[in-house]
Amino acid sequence: MKFSLEEKLPSCTLSQMTEDGPKTLNLSEVTLGKKVILVGMPGAFTQTCDKQHLPSLIKNSTALFNKGIDEIICIVVNDIHVAKSWGEISGATEAGIKILCDVESQFTEAIGLSFSVPKVGFFKRLQRVFLILDNNIIKHAQVEKVRGECELTSGETILDTVEKIFNR
Repeated sequence: MKFSLEEKLPSCTLSQMTEDGPKTLNLSEVTLGKKVILVGMPGAFTQTCDKQHLPSLIKNSTALFNKGIDEIICIVVNDIHVAKSWGEISGATEAGIKILCDVESQFTEAIGLSFSVPKVGFFKRLQRVFLILDNNIIKHAQVEKVRGECELTSGETILDTVEKIFNR
């Protein structure tokens, strides 16, 4: 990892498909002045992300917002069309979760959590991680130790952690 707690979030450019077309966003600007849950996942529609990880985040999104979280952002290394479809099909968009794309792996490399598995077409993908940000400052971070699992980064774990950190 290339980041530490109480450090400022790296400034990176992410992308999103909106109703008005492609949009480029500066992650630091999106999270400025907010309490944010940022969850990194290897990719939209992949086995663990699609069947376990994102559903656990959706299931706990209302409780997280009720605990004072302003934004829930999921970052994937995919193109904007795939991520938009995944958000709609999964229910993440309806749940208020923003799915942003790290199309050039800028964020992934800036925080030092890049991995590749060429035999399945994964190049410079983002390891499974969750960060709690408060006004762009990293307050908490957990990275999964085992690929294909989402115990340390599940929606339930995130909710428990938010309750402990913010006493809510």
